[in-house]
Amino acid sequence: MKEAGDIFREVAQAAGDIVFRYDLKTKKFMQYSDKSELSKYGSWLQDFDFAMVNANMIYREDIDDFFKLTAEIKRGAAGTIEGIFRMRLHVSADYRWYRLVARTKCDSTGAVEVLGRVTDIHNYMIKAEEKRHTYEIMGHKIDVRGFSEPAHIKNDIVRFVKKHRADTMLACILVDIPEYDNIVCVLSRAKSEELLISLLRRIKSCFPHGTFVCKVGVHRFALFSGGFAGANELLESVTGSMKEIASLGRQYEEQLSDRPLDVYAGIDFESNHDGIENVIYERATAALENMQREKTGKISFYKKLDEDVTGYEAASSEQEDMIAEYIIELLEDEEPDEIPDKGEVKAHVKACIHILLEKVAIRYGFDRVSMSICTDGGYERYAQWSDAQLSDIPEGCLLNIEGNQKMIESKVNFWEPYIVNDVYSYPDSSEYGRMVGLSSVRSFAQAGFECTDGVRVIVSFEFYRKPHVWNADEINAFNTVKQVADFCARYIEEH
Repeated sequence: MKEAGDIFREVAQAAGDIVFRYDLKTKKFMQYSDKSELSKYGSWLQDFDFAMVNANMIYREDIDDFFKLTAEIKRGAAGTIEGIFRMRLHVSADYRWYRLVARTKCDSTGAVEVLGRVTDIHNYMIKAEEKRHTYEIMGHKIDVRGFSEPAHIKNDIVRFVKKHRADTMLACILVDIPEYDNIVCVLSRAKSEELLISLLRRIKSCFPHGTFVCKVGVHRFALFSGGFAGANELLESVTGSMKEIASLGRQYEEQLSDRPLDVYAGIDFESNHDGIENVIYERATAALENMQREKTGKISFYKKLDEDVTGYEAASSEQEDMIAEYIIELLEDEEPDEIPDKGEVKAHVKACIHILLEKVAIRYGFDRVSMSICTDGGYERYAQWSDAQLSDIPEGCLLNIEGNQKMIESKVNFWEPYIVNDVYSYPDSSEYGRMVGLSSVRSFAQAGFECTDGVRVIVSFEFYRKPHVWNADEINAFNTVKQVADFCARYIEEH
């Protein structure tokens, strides 16, 4: 396997691109190509970006975009760093359009350097301007970076929906290929375009005529198709397309370091109805991102909420009932033949409650879910689940319900959730502030309830990374927790 520097030098010689390296340790920039005066202003300089701007190499209207790109380079941003801007290579030359693509290289100590290339795309931009910023690939309009323009995606979805009769089953499939940008990063411009066209053809090959596909991210593609008899037929097309993509990946084993070309698909499949054009793409995105976050597989269908369930006094939705039934079945199926002592049962029930909190948190996207139980006149934490990204928050800055019963219950509503959308919107002296104290929580909802055996429980659903506006479906999660907690409390009493 060749070193990255060797590959970049070959790319520079073959394609005539400007290939560069930015050392994150020494904060120095250097380039492999000496075809321009870029080295005069950039090589071995810590502030290469300011030097290039001060030398009037960057077009005035593109300076902000250029600085955004160089800021990502200087901090060693993860993933692909990509953007376009106008630049000139000589003081006497005209400004031309260039595309920058770079990747951060890491070792055991972390990010060490950024390797990238700058490609002349001026001719493409001129053609794009003549064609209203688009050119045709595979019958779909794509901008000069290879991305479909958002406005065109929206318009195409509307046309796609309108050409199908009402109640026809429609599908949006979002395909994610994480290693795609790793391959493209070391290919010449011509080879990367050849790969893109081959990939689009293979993605479409297993779908009916009329399916259109567009590139919506660095390594993400969206397909819109219709006329499937059922989910099984759609699934066959999706799996067939994924196999075709994996087969294409075998042609790039050197760039992948002999790793397989993994493919993931998020799907929204539903009948054509009013307003579907506004949700079908977002739902497929949600299915894909939830699956990747939870690491539950490579294909995921969007699960619709039960729209008939509103308010927290209503019964749990179908999805929530499935969670509750799973916990109950787990509890009953694992019941030993002989009656265990109460301590064993309590430990078993607590484990089941923890599973429930995890499933509810993942189901609704909560950063943290916790449950406190009142015993001997005071509340203590019984179980909790939190996202791994919260591990850096000190325990004392988490929102915990512990302490004297009267003091706690004076702050928490029973039977009806107490909801705060953004704690930073209120002063600490307000009634919202008294609930938060020195916590890092941004938004939360809390509710207390009493089980049939008299056990009093408080549940807290929390967001730490961003504020959140609550809706009725999320509040319905309280019903799920109450249902299972009530069952578990009775179960303990029965033994």
